[in-house]
Amino acid sequence: MQELLALLIFLEQGDDLMKGKPVIIFNRLDEEGRGFWDPLITLLGNY
Repeated sequence: MQELLALLIFLEQGDDLMKGKPVIIFNRLDEEGRGFWDPLITLLGNY
């Protein structure tokens, strides 16, 4: 989680490290069809 947030901060600040690089979250589904990262993706939905 810490590394993900660091990458998002770099991306938001326009850091050269993140130039042209997407941040991808693999949202694995459980047996009931719910994604593990669904709450985080909803929270960050505006980005």
